[in-house]
Amino acid sequence: MSVAMVLIGTPFLEIIRQVLRQKHDLVIMGTVCRTGVAGFFIGNTAENVLQQVDCSVLTVKPEEVRSRRPV
Repeated sequence: MSVAMVLIGTPFLEIIRQVLRQKHDLVIMGTVCRTGVAGFFIGNTAENVLQQVDCSVLTVKPEEVRSRRPV
């Protein structure tokens, strides 16, 4: 089943609301924004979602996106 939605608000809050409302088992999120060592693992939005939901969260970083090294 595929459903498209447009949500307006703070991204991580809207994702959390939908996960809780729909009782999802898995959330898959792209992550590209963090830099340094943390950027290799997870982004701010994904990190906030991960801390607030009880389901599994899979983050995917596109191959072409490279995290910058800390200065």
